[in-house]
Amino acid sequence: MNTIKVALNISSLTVPELIKRGFFYEQRINDNPTVFASCVAAATAVGVAATALQAAETDTKDGARHKIAIRNDKEKELMVLIQDLAYLVQKTANGDESIIHLAGMELRQKRTLTDSEFKVSQGEDPGTVVLKLKARPRATYKWQYSADPLGSSQWIDAKSSTASRVTLSGLSPGMYWFRVIYTDKDGEHSGEAVRFAVN
Repeated sequence: MNTIKVALNISSLTVPELIKRGFFYEQRINDNPTVFASCVAAATAVGVAATALQAAETDTKDGARHKIAIRNDKEKELMVLIQDLAYLVQKTANGDESIIHLAGMELRQKRTLTDSEFKVSQGEDPGTVVLKLKARPRATYKWQYSADPLGSSQWIDAKSSTASRVTLSGLSPGMYWFRVIYTDKDGEHSGEAVRFAVN
């Protein structure tokens, strides 16, 4: 599953900054036409929209309301076209971060879990543990364990759920590592594994 996403952060840009960003993205795509073959047309559209916004911005110097309204429309149009371009770049990258950087775009940072958010505790019965994560809106959870994640032992998918708490049973006494991977609207997130002795 490709969880690498582009972070544009363009909503807070001023109009001149947005125009500059549009031209920058167009240039980066055009500088690498082989890599971004499916993005060239979208990049050209971004450049045309940036030019149109630049002209509309210059035209607002007299403060006329109808000219400011036109400029605002051109600004929205450029933002939409940049978002479309970002989607195509993300699709082209197919999980390769270097391709996103080649387009001059930033990565949305993956959220990692803190120690206080993921808890492992002994269950009521022998060989039972309770795994709990601070609940996330509309998330699905994949609960895993391993006897030795750094050695020959692989991570075992114990359960999948929409609940942020599960009980795992039937474990032999011993030392294990536990982790949870959750998926929400922003993609897949995981944190450090927690080492825990099962009784």
